Amino acid sequence: MSAKSAENRVLSCPSIKKRILFTTIITIGFLLLGEVGVRTWAHYFRTSYEQHNRRIGRLALLAHERSRVTDRKLMSILRQIAKIRQKFLPNQVMNA
Repeated sequence: MSAKSAENRVLSCPSIKKRILFTTIITIGFLLLGEVGVRTWAHYFRTSYEQHNRRIGRLALLAHERSRVTDRKLMSILRQIAKIRQKFLPNQVMNA
């Protein structure tokens, strides 16, 4: 190997500062993309009884709002809760 080709290899390799800079740019780009995704999801898919409270800076429940849950769905949820309780707390007597 000649000295000239070894010198070209050293010069073609990016410096550590450039590597850190490009890695930082890519990382910040991914974080910003994730932040935009989470905020979009929170804006478009929040439930009807949640609202952004500017004073505290996060979602808060609206007073006197109820979610629209059908009786069938509520009974399904209650059955699932009862099964979980029986599985993890088999010896406890459940209140009626």
